[in-house]
Amino acid sequence: MMDTAQEATATGSNSTVEQCVQRAHSEGIGEFQPDRRSTPRLPFVHPIRYCLGSSVTKDDTQPGYILDISLDGMGMFCRQGLPEGQQIWVRLPLSDGRLVWLNGTIIYCEPDVEHYRVAIAFAR
Repeated sequence: MMDTAQEATATGSNSTVEQCVQRAHSEGIGEFQPDRRSTPRLPFVHPIRYCLGSSVTKDDTQPGYILDISLDGMGMFCRQGLPEGQQIWVRLPLSDGRLVWLNGTIIYCEPDVEHYRVAIAFAR
């Protein structure tokens, strides 16, 4: 499946993650909520693609939905359970419409009704 938007690959640089957070803020879905995280998460519901492993394998991506994002990580829903500690690549939209692949690690994956809720810490 080919996207018409440009794609880039990043390892989670601050500026790239900040652009993803800006996109979430521009959607106007919600405001930052206080929580125990070192950086607050902004609600941002958007379809994404992801793949497991140490590099992006665009032919082996799976669908998911981002739920929230911060400078340190994100939450998402997916259809299958994912192994904690596994490296993951997620394709996220930037505020200018480009798509970027960010690398992270799965912190936890828990069943949630018909899906799995996954927490991802971005690689730095």
